[in-house]
Amino acid sequence: MLHAYLRLLEQRPLRTKMCTSGAIGGISDVVRQAIERDPARPTAWDAERTARQVGFAVALHAPFLHAYHPRLERFFAPWARLRGITVVKTVFDQLFVAPPFLAVFLTFTTLAEGRAPADAGRRLEQQLFPLWQDSVCTWGLAHLVTFNLPVRFRVLWHDVVRLWFGTRMSLRSNAPLAGAEGGAQGGTSTR
Repeated sequence: MLHAYLRLLEQRPLRTKMCTSGAIGGISDVVRQAIERDPARPTAWDAERTARQVGFAVALHAPFLHAYHPRLERFFAPWARLRGITVVKTVFDQLFVAPPFLAVFLTFTTLAEGRAPADAGRRLEQQLFPLWQDSVCTWGLAHLVTFNLPVRFRVLWHDVVRLWFGTRMSLRSNAPLAGAEGGAQGGTSTR
């Protein structure tokens, strides 16, 4: 099975990464929903929410990372032999790449739920900084591995780490919105 996956990764890298990311994203959302489950609705599974998470993974997450990592390596190639370059890449990633990427995630999930752009703006205002803090804590360590893996395996590694970090993303994107019409409202999760 591993050989078949590696062959697909060579023959159709983007499509393989998109399928893998979508599958892991879907599975991890089902697990996250079980963790986050509302005791008042113990058997409820929000298939639309899982579809939004899979959609994000397939349409944005995997294609972005597929393009980003080779460019990052080319950018840092002149300094590749420097001691500590992994830390430099991690800091660069968390300062300049993570905030806009997380903003896209929060906006996508809010709008994909059918909410108004104003709700997406409130979600960014209320959750972007806490989500970025979660990102620094998670990816600050995970990228010590990421930036030492061959580029072709990095999307898969991201997806594995996203089993954890996705829970943080989910909690942030599903937190009640303060200031929405009618008081606090839920985000992109269980409605």
